[in-house]
Amino acid sequence: MKSQAEDIVQSLLEEGYPVNKPAFGTSMFPAIPEKALLNIEPIRKIPPKLGDIVLLHIPGQQTKIHRIALLFRRNNKTWIQTWGDNCTYPDTPAPAENIMGRVTAYKAQGRWIQITNQRRTYVKLFLTRYVLFYVKTTIKKSLRRCNINFVPRLVALIQELDQRFTNRVEHKDKITYKLLKPFLRRTNQIIDTMAPAFGGFEGLEQITSRYYRKDPRFNNERYIFSGLFDWEKRVFDRILPGKKHLFLYAAGSGRELIWLARNGFHVDAYECNPTLIQLGNNTFSKYGFTCRVQYAPESTLPDLQQQYDLAVIGWGGYCHIFKQSDRIDLLKKFRKLNSPLMLSFMIPYFADRYIRLRQRVRLMFNRISFGLLPLHDESINCPVNFVPFVSFTRDRIEKEARLSGFRVDYYSEEDYGHAVLIPDHANKKNT
Repeated sequence: MKSQAEDIVQSLLEEGYPVNKPAFGTSMFPAIPEKALLNIEPIRKIPPKLGDIVLLHIPGQQTKIHRIALLFRRNNKTWIQTWGDNCTYPDTPAPAENIMGRVTAYKAQGRWIQITNQRRTYVKLFLTRYVLFYVKTTIKKSLRRCNINFVPRLVALIQELDQRFTNRVEHKDKITYKLLKPFLRRTNQIIDTMAPAFGGFEGLEQITSRYYRKDPRFNNERYIFSGLFDWEKRVFDRILPGKKHLFLYAAGSGRELIWLARNGFHVDAYECNPTLIQLGNNTFSKYGFTCRVQYAPESTLPDLQQQYDLAVIGWGGYCHIFKQSDRIDLLKKFRKLNSPLMLSFMIPYFADRYIRLRQRVRLMFNRISFGLLPLHDESINCPVNFVPFVSFTRDRIEKEARLSGFRVDYYSEEDYGHAVLIPDHANKKNT
């Protein structure tokens, strides 16, 4: 239907009849308001000139109403390059014969306004393309910088106050703690709703890094020697027999590493948090263990030249990679190892009703800020100690495995979400 209407408009203009056509999009705002009714005159009466707003037909594409920004000759033909007043980049050059008509007036608020004052039009063009674009970009950068610096610090302060309060009240006055626990849970939900929308990916990464660096539960020898969780033991009993050479990513301070080393496995372990690396290695040296945790930047793998019997992404590490594209890129690098991969993840934490509420709140703030705030995937949560993570369902794990050249061999949500991926040799195009 749309192509038929464009053909009718083109035939009328070719026969010399003017056409009234509604504007679509905002690429010519404010010179032409959105949804204004345009009066388009045939181009054959007056040759096109620089600055004219024209209706341009490009074969195989939809028609455009943009301004002529450049006129030039090529191969004995006149060519034009158009540019929308509110567009960042110009259009592809096209022959002038593709011009269907010139916009001479538009109807807005019940009256026709002639587009004849080129000086006024160019002032609008300058204000739109440069001044307003600069103001919008400046506001966006300032807001983003404020979010990245302010949100992680605010969440860190709330984390510290919550931890101090909980430690003091839970052990000394359990009745008070029980009374205030619903309030703490509501505060947690508010932070969960707002932090991902305001903090951006950089802010979420700062919150996560600080949490593992400062939280005493992960910064002590007792945790390092605490051994495996029950679900980890079940999975390792299932996949470890016959395997000796392992690759451990997101090793933290070395809890999994020390258990594997004690049980006779050779493990190459890597972590991105320098504080946890130092703590783990100092503890290993203190008790005479030769295993070490090495540094690798976040979401990257070192250049590995050897084969491994099994690759493991340490507890929760996969959940803290917030961009799906980064997770898939990381899995593709693991795919080159050509070995099974074990990973663990959080499953959806809240009921669907709360997830929908959180989405509406984030959308509301995004609209109030004219789309300047980052709006993230609904699967990013901050429910436990205000620490952000990505939650996964089986469908999502299978999708990301498929896009990176793996397939799911084992999946379970018992105690904690975990899965074993194996290389899918039939799916080589995604590796």
